[in-house]
Amino acid sequence: MMSIKDILSQNPDFQDLIQGCKMYQTIQIDAANSKTLNHAGQIQQVLSDFPGEVQRWRHSLAILVPGTVDVNVIADTSVYLHEAAQLMSESFGGTRIWSEIGTYVSDTVGLVTEQNVWVKSHMDEPALCQHFFKVFDFVCQMRDALRQEAMLLEIDGDMYCLNWSK
Repeated sequence: MMSIKDILSQNPDFQDLIQGCKMYQTIQIDAANSKTLNHAGQIQQVLSDFPGEVQRWRHSLAILVPGTVDVNVIADTSVYLHEAAQLMSESFGGTRIWSEIGTYVSDTVGLVTEQNVWVKSHMDEPALCQHFFKVFDFVCQMRDALRQEAMLLEIDGDMYCLNWSK
């Protein structure tokens, strides 16, 4: 099995990437040794030696775009997905988007199963503080437009269920 170092050094497409990069000179990347990058000091050294800009984003914010209206009626909610992606991208520089199937028990209709889409951004604290209320407002407006009982919001890995029916 070839190591990552061998693959990178033998592939001409990667030569520009590794040329002049102190990270390549500082540590050997070996596929057989997964502990190479596990030491925090080495990781910090590699990042501090990186010749470009390194940003650290300690915060994250994610909103769930439901796939239903009126709690359990399947609907095309792609316009809200687009609006969420645009808002989060403009506010935080970009997003990650993925879909999932979610379930919950509604007080009015029982078990609800729906296709949902998450829109998540990572950011520093000033950006989170500056744009949080705008995103929260959007979640509340989306809830009203889609007539949802509850909406999910994830902040720094903690899940918040905003439940209007209780």
